Amino acid sequence: MRSFLRFSLFAFFALSTVLVFAQAKDTAKAKPKVGGPYLLINGEWELLSLRRLPADSFRIVYPNKIPSMLLQADKQMASGQTGCNRFQGKATLTKDSVSFKQPMAMTMMACPGQGEKYFTQALQAVNKYAFKGGYLVMYQNSKEIMRFKRITTPPQPVKK
Repeated sequence: MRSFLRFSLFAFFALSTVLVFAQAKDTAKAKPKVGGPYLLINGEWELLSLRRLPADSFRIVYPNKIPSMLLQADKQMASGQTGCNRFQGKATLTKDSVSFKQPMAMTMMACPGQGEKYFTQALQAVNKYAFKGGYLVMYQNSKEIMRFKRITTPPQPVKK
């Protein structure tokens, strides 16, 4: 009986150890690969266009502040302002895909108009991005949803 208990305890701890290491290995595989050219997305970006807004109404919808965001691929984070409220949350950024985990933390000021709604709905819809002519363009599949211009210089990679 005593040797059965020892064996059972040993088997339990051995199996637990294997499961813990297997879980850690799977978790490491699940993280997006960080590094390479897509780190160009790091930095602060200001919204230039939004698919649902005609160019002549952009300044009407965002009369005081234009939405902007700081993207950090290395931390998988996004933060910024919607033209009214500030937001912060998780972002999944890989070499050509992007998604923003909802809900994001956001301040709750009363905002005039529909600008914030348009911006946050567009963030929820995007799933891809590309750089075109120095602009960051975000897409829902193949449709351009948002276009941003860089407002800060990206950090330069450290040379070893």
